[in-house]
Amino acid sequence: PESADPTAPGLVDLCAGYATALASDLALITWTVALSLFVRSTGLVLAGMVMALMADFGVYWAMFALSKLQIGWATAIVPFTLYSTLHGWQGYESGWDVQPFLMLVLYTAAAAAVALGRFSRLDVP
Repeated sequence: PESADPTAPGLVDLCAGYATALASDLALITWTVALSLFVRSTGLVLAGMVMALMADFGVYWAMFALSKLQIGWATAIVPFTLYSTLHGWQGYESGWDVQPFLMLVLYTAAAAAVALGRFSRLDVP
C-alpha cells in the first residue's frame, strides 16, 4: 500500500479545521476563566457567559441585517463580533479568511491578560 502524502490538500485542510475548532474552544474557556475570577457563583459565571454570547449574537444579526440594507458601517462591524470570530472555521469550503482568526487571537489574549491581572491581585494561597 502507498503511504499517505502529508502535504495532500485534504489532510492540510483537515488539520487546519481541527486547529481552528480547538482555538474556538480555547477562547471560550479563556473567557469563562476570566469571568469566573470576577464573580463568586458558578451560576453567575454560566449566566454571564450565556448572556454575553446572546448579546453578541444579537449585535451580529442586527449588523448583518443592516448590512443587507446596504448600510456600509454595519458591514464593517460584522467581522469583529465574537460570533464571527468563533465561527471562523466555517469558511473552509470557500477558502480561509484570516481576519476571524486574528480577532479570535486578540480577544483570547485580552481575556487571558484580564484573567492573569485579576488572579495576580487575588489572595490565593
